[in-house]
Amino acid sequence: GGATPEEVIVPTAHYKLVKVAWEKPFVRFINLKKSRETGRAMFYILRTSTLEIEVQNPNTADISILRATVLSPEADVKAFDTTTVPAEGVKSLKMSCYFQKSALGEKDLEIEIAYEIEGERHILPLVLKCEFISAQKGGFSLKEL
Repeated sequence: GGATPEEVIVPTAHYKLVKVAWEKPFVRFINLKKSRETGRAMFYILRTSTLEIEVQNPNTADISILRATVLSPEADVKAFDTTTVPAEGVKSLKMSCYFQKSALGEKDLEIEIAYEIEGERHILPLVLKCEFISAQKGGFSLKEL
């Protein structure tokens, strides 16, 4: 006999658990009414407005949308349906917001979406350039509702 390389060299492997790096979902606002002058989204104060947000999931696991909160300006979220965005899929979510009088003149809408993927919770901040106007000011038309 003798020692051949097959008998002497023993292959080994070391395994280590690695946390999956999930990608952030892609989001966009859809069906917005925009101002002709500025190109910003328009919302009326003291009226219920519906925001529609499309969420695209680039991951191989489902994303559960837990909540959506308006951070600025002051607003009440009247309705919001939690939803699940399928793996590598797209889904839209709607939220009804009632913007308070203090929102008049604000230039940004800040929203925070909380979601969960495979037991991990994440926060996704969104900012939309917009105008908050009063339906009672001059030049109001019923066509704008």
